[in-house]
Amino acid sequence: MVIRKSTEQRAFEKSRKDILKLSEKDVGQEEEQRYAWEIELEEYRNRKRLDRFLMLGASCGILSLLISLYVLYGHVYGM
Repeated sequence: MVIRKSTEQRAFEKSRKDILKLSEKDVGQEEEQRYAWEIELEEYRNRKRLDRFLMLGASCGILSLLISLYVLYGHVYGM
């Protein structure tokens, strides 16, 4: 009885490990497999983020130019 349970437990452990190995392979393949629309969506989001950053930089540059011109105008004409 004890020997039989022991062999059954070993067989169960072996099958459990095999199942875990298979599930790990499946998870790894799912992470590696990406659809084209997922890649395009990620690139689109990155482009939008970059565009927002560039628009902020351009706005700050224009604002800086206007402030500099106002200060320079004030010093030249004594305002």
